[in-house]
Amino acid sequence: MALSETDMNTAMDGIENQEQIREECRQRLCAQDSIMEPNVADIIAAFIQYKGQPSSAVAWLSESYEGVAEMCNIASEWATSMNFDPQDIMQNSLKALLVQNFDAQQVDSEFMSSQSAPSWLNNMIEDSFWRQAIYELSEIHNKCSFLKFAIQKISDAGYQQEMAKVSTASTFLNVFNGVLYDFLKAMITKDDIDVDRLLPEFKRACLQNEHKYVYAQVLLSRLTEVSGGSSYQRIQYELERNAAKQFKSPFVDIFGTIINKAPQQLVDAKTAIMQGENPTPGDVIQIYKLYTQQRVPSLKFLRDAGFIDKLIQTAFLPSQSGVAVKPEIKERVIHLLAIAAAATEDSNGSLELSDVPPVTQSLKRLDTVLAKKSTGADLETAVGDLLMLLDHPMVALAVVHWLDSLLADTTYYETYFRTTDIPLPHLLLEEIASRHPMLQKRVFQVLKKNVEMNIKVLGPEIMMALRRTLLDRMIYLVQLGYAIPILEYIRDTGDKLDESLIIHSVQRVLEMADEPYSQEFVSVMVDIVDPISDNLDKSMDVKTVIWQFFNTVLKNSENFDQDTLEKIRLIQRKG
Repeated sequence: MALSETDMNTAMDGIENQEQIREECRQRLCAQDSIMEPNVADIIAAFIQYKGQPSSAVAWLSESYEGVAEMCNIASEWATSMNFDPQDIMQNSLKALLVQNFDAQQVDSEFMSSQSAPSWLNNMIEDSFWRQAIYELSEIHNKCSFLKFAIQKISDAGYQQEMAKVSTASTFLNVFNGVLYDFLKAMITKDDIDVDRLLPEFKRACLQNEHKYVYAQVLLSRLTEVSGGSSYQRIQYELERNAAKQFKSPFVDIFGTIINKAPQQLVDAKTAIMQGENPTPGDVIQIYKLYTQQRVPSLKFLRDAGFIDKLIQTAFLPSQSGVAVKPEIKERVIHLLAIAAAATEDSNGSLELSDVPPVTQSLKRLDTVLAKKSTGADLETAVGDLLMLLDHPMVALAVVHWLDSLLADTTYYETYFRTTDIPLPHLLLEEIASRHPMLQKRVFQVLKKNVEMNIKVLGPEIMMALRRTLLDRMIYLVQLGYAIPILEYIRDTGDKLDESLIIHSVQRVLEMADEPYSQEFVSVMVDIVDPISDNLDKSMDVKTVIWQFFNTVLKNSENFDQDTLEKIRLIQRKG
């Protein structure tokens, strides 16, 4: 019986469908390393079912095999043998491919039309490496809706603090709120050392544009007005100082005036003093009048750290222009410093000044003592007077400024440094650091500046002795508890210091350190020791101290992360 036209068409369609399926199977079997695909058996079965030749399937599988997976395994073994982490290499390679080939438009089209997020997104969010990949992609493709959605999901999962660097994170107000909340909550419970380490990330988050800066400053301003909120003033000041450098416009000053509700006369006078080399008598008198009248501005405007530094430089340091400050102006500057240091403010804005006169007198006596020793000559005769005056933090801060200026003049070291003696300015800095923990950072800054000096007149051997003396002063700060910033400095400048100085510092620190060791301390010590480990055999007593430290850490391995422990084992294997 002849087939009808309909039956003929159906048969032809069936043949065409078979050919189409075989072609699809052929393409899949010819793809690179198709034999490694998890569904390759199903593809082969479909090809044979639709009249494909098994021999053809075998040929295509053989020809398409390049062994990429096996090559990855071999590369992984090589990496392991060279002490590289193969997982890190693989992940970084995948991330590089992802960044290179990411198509934001196609991704949005594929995933944003769905009613629910893809299941794999949650797995990526739980992994810190892939969160970083999402952050990197969001910086490049800042208009991608899917990446914005992923950023929101990361915030909801509680990772606000690590999102501070991501500019697209603040696209969502609640995400930026979370970032601010986490930082401020952490800062209020930390000491000065930890706050200094948190501030760079906080400033980076808030200074990505003017909108974020305004929002953060309004929030900080409100926080300073509540009970116990004075600790936020420092954060507010640091943010404003960096914003002035970054945005380079009158915007920061104008906004600061509005948000802080400062009298315009005070703002104008402060701005002129901060921007000028030497304060003019008119500006000093204007601020003095404002703070000695019946209703005074808030003390927070006077307690600006940068402004305090400027007033101290005016009162106690030689003028760079050579023009001496008039006595009546210096007296007013000293009185303003005493008010900033000792006055208290009640809820009505009135000042309690009973503690101000003793500080004023101490600052005046300090001025008398320092005026006679402007070159550092015969400093020994002034030490007794200085030690009696150092009890008040404002006086001690002024002495730190003066010593910084004295030591910055390299003629002091050229004239007075002896390798057998500790310089008197160094001993005074140690005394200040001991009496006033809040000034340890300022003392460290002075020591750091001196370590980095290069006084050619002294010669290499004398310079090394001077640096050794300065590092010993830093190690005294470690003994006082200011440890991590000092150790991080030694780690970060190790390539600029003579190796013998590093070894000496490591030995001193480890001999004074007691258990239990913190993860942070161990980690930074390992980083310091690693570059010098090849030469420890030249100083066996130091090597013994280091090995004892390492063995103690390994014995208490549950307290430390695996990366740090592996670095220790690697150093010991090399040694």
